Amino acid sequence: MSTQMNYAALIKDHVLTSSNYVDWRRNIKLLLSAEGLMSVLDEDEPGFPNEESPDSKPTYKLFRQKNSKAKLLVLSSLKKTIADLVKDMYLTKDMMEELKEMYGREERHAHHQLVTLLHGTKMA
Repeated sequence: MSTQMNYAALIKDHVLTSSNYVDWRRNIKLLLSAEGLMSVLDEDEPGFPNEESPDSKPTYKLFRQKNSKAKLLVLSSLKKTIADLVKDMYLTKDMMEELKEMYGREERHAHHQLVTLLHGTKMA
């Protein structure tokens, strides 16, 4: 129970507000990793089990459970106006890609500024 409370505090303190995308992404990935949910960002959804592949049912069910939990954590960490933009997406992977498209430009800009600063630094 205390672990869940710590996660709730982490989420509350690191809500995506658009200008903090880089920090938010790092924190949400740490949280998903701690919960063993990173696979939903790296893997495609397994095919729906059918009569030809009944052994795939546990894999499919596990993926859906992990995706639901990851989606809940991600949505909980977004400002309401931002969450409204991605809440109807089924896969957490797609939500994260959409958020990267919307706010990741700031990350590239910050990287460019850092590289420019490093190139302009004189060695003593």
